[in-house]
Amino acid sequence: MPRAASAMSGPLRVRLHRSNRLAVALGAAHAVAATALWTSQLSWWLSAMGTAGMVGSAAWTVRGHAFRTAASALVELELYEDCTLSACTADGRWLRCRLVGSSFLSRVLTVLNLRVEDAWILRSVLITADGVDPDAFRRLRVWLRWRCSGRPRATDDGGAAP
Repeated sequence: MPRAASAMSGPLRVRLHRSNRLAVALGAAHAVAATALWTSQLSWWLSAMGTAGMVGSAAWTVRGHAFRTAASALVELELYEDCTLSACTADGRWLRCRLVGSSFLSRVLTVLNLRVEDAWILRSVLITADGVDPDAFRRLRVWLRWRCSGRPRATDDGGAAP
């Protein structure tokens, strides 16, 4: 009787696309923060400066995380058996990374916190269900939950955090 082939052989490759839902969510979060500035007891000029900062932050995060048009935005991931991964930026650079335990998995959002090789700062990748192929999103979540976490931890919505 032949042995069953492994369901996964080789690295898992995931291509990341534009996410309109993430763009709306990030824009809304920044708008709420700007509204909080204007309803606070701050002077108008401090509120205006804070709002300008919020607009800049919204543009930066939406461009990098939701639209993936920034040169440093991650557009493709390749996960390996040892839970390391390579990430390709929009400008074509490949980075070797290790998954950090503070990453988060759920049915609608996955946040991968990565430590890039030879860098001290962490990078985060926000992945929403509308930003990847549905089958790739499912495989990514299964891969992270069962291969990259010794024991899965449940989240509030039934997902798992590695």
